[in-house]
Amino acid sequence: MTVTTSTALVFGGSGLVGSQLLETLVSDSYYNMIHIVVRSPISLNHPCCQVHCIDFDQLADYKDLFQVDDVYCCLGTTIKQAKTREQFRRVDYDYPVTIARLAQEAGVKQLAVVSSVGSDDRSKNFYLATKGELETYLKSLDGIKIYIFKPSMLLGKRIQFRFGEKFATVLFPLISPFLLGSLSRWNAIQASSVATAMIYALRQSSQTLEFYYDDMMALLITH
Repeated sequence: MTVTTSTALVFGGSGLVGSQLLETLVSDSYYNMIHIVVRSPISLNHPCCQVHCIDFDQLADYKDLFQVDDVYCCLGTTIKQAKTREQFRRVDYDYPVTIARLAQEAGVKQLAVVSSVGSDDRSKNFYLATKGELETYLKSLDGIKIYIFKPSMLLGKRIQFRFGEKFATVLFPLISPFLLGSLSRWNAIQASSVATAMIYALRQSSQTLEFYYDDMMALLITH
């Protein structure tokens, strides 16, 4: 693709969706500069990329990083990985909320965030309730266009093995023919497809603001 003068800021570049997002962004060189914010060092050497290893609890100290056009937030964990509900909420709610607020204050044009299908701030499921609370906050912000991507089971090669996801890769092909109509949003999706859909949505300034399985796949088909 043609190189532009646009700049981007990426959070969560070492995760399943985030790593796919970075791989695509780096390969097509659409952005003139990509700032990548991580908690632990990653190996990436590219003239259009700059890696920032920071303490996410001190995000407000890095306001200068938000002098960009687009922000991508792919942060996320599990309660098993986080160990406690408090730590899970910090990663899946507190950090994205701070990122969105700083982006709005800096005049960022667009923000893409990975959430989850089934998110609902009234849910009795802690994971889905947390995601729902995040979305409620994001939708309250003015002056910034926010795209929320809501995949079901993410497919792709993770560094850390998850038995449930391995099982799902076998199960979903069997049940996907029955996931029709509104149930289609529960289809498993490749992490690379979510990442690519995020990029396409921002580049064409999509009118859709919440992306489920069918919405993401439609973006891929039209490009």
